[in-house]
Amino acid sequence: MSTYWVNIIGDNLVDSPLLIKQKISFTFAKLNAARFFSHHDIMRHFERGLKRASLKVNHSQGFNPRPRLVFPHPLPLGVASECEEIEVEFSEEYGLEKLINCLNPVLQPCIEITGMTTLKNTKKGRVVNSCTYRIDNFPNLNGLEEANVDMLKSEKIMIERGHGRKRRNIEIRRFIESCELCDTGVVVKLLHFLDGAGRIDEIGKYLADKLDSDWYSLNFTKIAMDFKK
Repeated sequence: MSTYWVNIIGDNLVDSPLLIKQKISFTFAKLNAARFFSHHDIMRHFERGLKRASLKVNHSQGFNPRPRLVFPHPLPLGVASECEEIEVEFSEEYGLEKLINCLNPVLQPCIEITGMTTLKNTKKGRVVNSCTYRIDNFPNLNGLEEANVDMLKSEKIMIERGHGRKRRNIEIRRFIESCELCDTGVVVKLLHFLDGAGRIDEIGKYLADKLDSDWYSLNFTKIAMDFKK
């Protein structure tokens, strides 16, 4: 029999099983207005959605228990995604069709679950190997090919990351595995390492500066995510 911890929050009792009965990775689209939702907004939205759908989720232990949700690669503000992932630990087993039918109606229209994968029932989450993005809506496409070639030929690309006292110099060329032209802009594949990862907004700003254009008008969309095996 599973062991349960009971946490009292006000007048509510939260049962948090120590064993994982089912672990699911949901793939969801974060498009249109949702690209301006912060990571914390997305996290709270799924917490409330799972509660509205009356799905039993494992909770953390302690004085402030929270649903055990894992986002392998949270996006920066302003970046949309066709392939976001969230890993959820359930204390009961559900059919995959039931999960989609329960969750999609209680989520915002700009956030839609598009697929699911059953994971091993372990607390260890998956590690991202690379992410692929599309950058489009360049004000000026003239010269984009030349700017792209120059970027890929560069041995080092130094940029400043952070604000105030946390500002530091970062070399970002090592994160760029590929960057290819498409009809509306470029498709960029960025690698993830243990000591850091590339940010697609930094790549967009670099290319926009080469074109003497405003990078704030660019659209960033994650289109694929690869995990380490």
